[in-house]
Amino acid sequence: MVTVPDEILESFDDMLHRVEFKYGLEKIKVVVVEDIPEMMIKFNDNKPVKFGPYSKETDLTIPVWLMKVLKDKGFVVVHRDERMDDILQPNSEKTLVPISGYFYNKILDWLDSAEKLTEKGMVSDKMAKQMRSRFLSFFDIRMKQLLNSLSLPTSTLFKSLSQEEQIIIKHVRDLVTAWENAIFKK
Repeated sequence: MVTVPDEILESFDDMLHRVEFKYGLEKIKVVVVEDIPEMMIKFNDNKPVKFGPYSKETDLTIPVWLMKVLKDKGFVVVHRDERMDDILQPNSEKTLVPISGYFYNKILDWLDSAEKLTEKGMVSDKMAKQMRSRFLSFFDIRMKQLLNSLSLPTSTLFKSLSQEEQIIIKHVRDLVTAWENAIFKK
């Protein structure tokens, strides 16, 4: 059995962390599902910043990193305006449809919010399962489309990819090139 060299996995992991960091700085619309008390957020040695209070059902646009903290504490969920259901329509065509930046991070945050709403009885369990199933179907088809598109020029292919997909395609292309060099002894 052949294993992937550690440096490839480290590079892949590092690049994914960079994408997640950049995504964390993006803004996202949320809705408050539990009253948020006034909080003081401290950044390094700077003066603390006041956040809140916000009452239930308030819509806010905040950085993704803050949304994740507040969502984990049960205060907010991703707003329905951030849904990406239109993209999750399974497309069995071989054509690679462009998707938005940070697509996988966004969709996973949305699916997590749907689960939180299910726990609160605000979204049916059936609907949450349907959304997850649609995502998994989309993902399966999308991975096949990505592999079928490997021969496209990088500049053309990358226009249709999310930041997360660009990382996997770069690494797959590097592996295919290394394999070709080994096979053809270039």
